[in-house]
Amino acid sequence: MIARSFRALDTDVLVETDDAEVEGAVATLTGNYPPARAEPSLHYRLEGATGVLQRDDETLRRGAPSIDLALIADTDPQDQVVRRAGESFLVHAAALAGRDGALLLVAQSGGGKTTMTRALLARGARYLTDEASAIDTEHRVRGLPRTFTLEGPDPEGLAPPEAIGRIGTFRYRPVGGGVSMYRVVLTSPERIVHEPVPVAAIVVLQYAPEEPSGLTRMPSAAALQTMWGQNRRADAAGLEIAIALAGRFAVHRLVTHSIDQGCADLAKIWSL
Repeated sequence: MIARSFRALDTDVLVETDDAEVEGAVATLTGNYPPARAEPSLHYRLEGATGVLQRDDETLRRGAPSIDLALIADTDPQDQVVRRAGESFLVHAAALAGRDGALLLVAQSGGGKTTMTRALLARGARYLTDEASAIDTEHRVRGLPRTFTLEGPDPEGLAPPEAIGRIGTFRYRPVGGGVSMYRVVLTSPERIVHEPVPVAAIVVLQYAPEEPSGLTRMPSAAALQTMWGQNRRADAAGLEIAIALAGRFAVHRLVTHSIDQGCADLAKIWSL
């Protein structure tokens, strides 16, 4: 068996497989994560010949195409480590580090977090996550530093992937059949922050093409409602932290019609 271990939030993860191609894909997908610090508490076993995927003692899939096992073994741990994270507010938010601390970009899936994250990284920010942020009781944030999936042409004004790291590829089977190449961007290691960073600014990304672009400050109640609506783990401790964040920080709403304008607006409240 080929083994790969890494740390995601508070959980050390071990992935074992008997298939070198699957291991290569797993290594690509998890290449942004730091090494495990202790004996892994979350264990995956991927059998290429039978298409079996196990999490600890539970069989999750049978008969899956071997070249797709890595994709499943990437997404399932993300959900598991969120559930296992220590006392924190888990939220759908990108997090980037700058001179003042961390910027949180809160939005639902497809709301522009990844695009703005790549744009800010190309301008000098450092990377915590583009999707899942964990904020602790001291209002420090950690993140899941996922790789960026490349699908289709990039939005106008977005710097090429090579501006933030290197491209990794592996084969997979798309829904329509056949075999395609899966392409991701692995952020340069020196640009990734694995330790907690104090929150400095919170912004809610909003797609509203009918509205003028710009930043507006949100009332605390609306900010709390929006942030809690994007929680990834609803518990009392997380809600208490979210309430404190909404009361302490001036949460802004950003409507942007272009990448350059969005970055310029963010620079008004947060420094790279």
